[in-house]
Amino acid sequence: MKSTDPHFEDITTELLKQFVSHLEGKKQQKPRSIVNHLILIRTLYNRAINDDIVEQNYYPFGMKKLTIRIPESQKIGLDEEEIKKIENLDLSKNPELLHARSVFLVSFYLVGIRIGDLLRLKWGDFKDGRLYYTMGKTINQRASRSIPRCRRFLPIINLRNLLQRILYFPS
Repeated sequence: MKSTDPHFEDITTELLKQFVSHLEGKKQQKPRSIVNHLILIRTLYNRAINDDIVEQNYYPFGMKKLTIRIPESQKIGLDEEEIKKIENLDLSKNPELLHARSVFLVSFYLVGIRIGDLLRLKWGDFKDGRLYYTMGKTINQRASRSIPRCRRFLPIINLRNLLQRILYFPS
C-alpha cells in the first residue's frame, strides 16, 4: 500500500493477514498483542459501517474472511507477599493511584468481582455477611458472594468499615 492514510475499502482480508505477519515477524509481538490490534481495527471498521463511511460488503472480518481468535493464556495469581506489597505500597507521592489500588484490593478481597459490578455496588447489597448484586455481564442473574471474615492474605475484621474508608457506595 502506497498511501499512509488508507481508506476502509483498502483494508482487505489479505492486507490484514500481511499485517499479522508483519507484527509476528518484524515487530515480534505476542499473539495476544496481535489480537488486540485486530480487535481495534474491527471496532473502528464496525463504527465506520454504522456511520455509513464504508459499505458492509467491504468488511474483512468474519466467516470465510479473517476471524479473530483470542489465544489461550495462563493465569498466574498473586501470592501473599505480592498482595502485602500492594497493600503496603507508599503512594503518598502518587495520591491519584490510591483509589485505583483500593478498587483493585476490594475486587481481590471479594474474590475477583468485575470492576463494573464493583462500581455499581450499594450498601444495601451487603446483607447478613453476604454480598448480593446483579452481575452486569449476565444481567438477569443475581450473584451472591460470601464476605470472608478472614482470608489467608488479609484478615478482614469489618469489611464495611474497610470499604467505607476506601470506597464510596451510595445508600
